Amino acid sequence: MSVVDSGTLGRPHRSVPAFDMSARHFLLIGAAFVLGWFMLLFLWPASRKAAGGLSVRFVGLTNDTTGSQLAQLRVANHCSRRVRVGVCEVQLCQTNGWPDWYRVAGGAAWLPVAAGRERVFSVPVPLMEGANWRVPLPYQEDPSFIDDVRFRIAGLAWAIPRWHPGRPAPIRRGDSLRRTLIAYGPEMLGVSNKNAR
Repeated sequence: MSVVDSGTLGRPHRSVPAFDMSARHFLLIGAAFVLGWFMLLFLWPASRKAAGGLSVRFVGLTNDTTGSQLAQLRVANHCSRRVRVGVCEVQLCQTNGWPDWYRVAGGAAWLPVAAGRERVFSVPVPLMEGANWRVPLPYQEDPSFIDDVRFRIAGLAWAIPRWHPGRPAPIRRGDSLRRTLIAYGPEMLGVSNKNAR
């Protein structure tokens, strides 16, 4: 003789609604997608080096509106993305070699050069006759999409613990997204249109 729990008599069997199973299924898929995205974001190697870089060559001589002599140089961008180029003050070779510093001339804005394109610019020719000179060109390549997202996430992670209600958002300083690289124009001897080498 079998015993039946009277408390279960007359109660319908309880099952999980199909909607709940479907929602759980989509939730798992969404979580897996987000996890995969973050793994891709943080494990994908960052672009550490600008492939190709810049090349610079001497074009010729010209004059400005005051009659001063200018040297024209052409910079070509061999990187896969746009770069911004700063035209620095002319360096003179000293007895102990080239200076180890550079400064963007007049603090002027940097020149954008698209990937695979060229741009001509002018610099004043040194007045010293027979001077051995060159032009430093610091440049910054635009970041990739992955690098840009990484930078923004890192900035948020840094700012959130330091933010207090009612106060301005903290600003992270001294952490540039764009690395500055350096290229040099050809070494010139005076205005002879001949490379020093």
